[in-house]
Amino acid sequence: MNPFDRLKHNALKDPSLAMFGDSEGFLSAVDSMDLIDRWTAVISRLLDDNDRHVGIGIALPRNRHYIAAIFAAWQAGHYFIPFNSQWPFEHLKTIVRRAKPRIVLSNDKVPGIPSLTVRDLDCADPPTELER
Repeated sequence: MNPFDRLKHNALKDPSLAMFGDSEGFLSAVDSMDLIDRWTAVISRLLDDNDRHVGIGIALPRNRHYIAAIFAAWQAGHYFIPFNSQWPFEHLKTIVRRAKPRIVLSNDKVPGIPSLTVRDLDCADPPTELER
């Protein structure tokens, strides 16, 4: 059983089970799956149906959104490329140039790179196109 299927299995078995924890507290299995599904839906809306197995950059703090974004990338059929905000900017640019992520999920827009922010995820009508 892959990690995402295991997570879904546990969520169905015990919806109140705490799945993700961070400085804001714990998310139940149901809330965790909801967050993953929201990230997945937005990622899927932004990519073409032909975009399979593309890189999704994750430039988020290590919190519930980071973990949910990893599972969302997997659920959408993609792989994730982790970025650490503590790395020098030149190093991050090198990774982007080599890995060529199709989207970067972040807290802020990344200049010159198609990016989606946590604020986009939380808005009532998430974007259908990416800013560059």
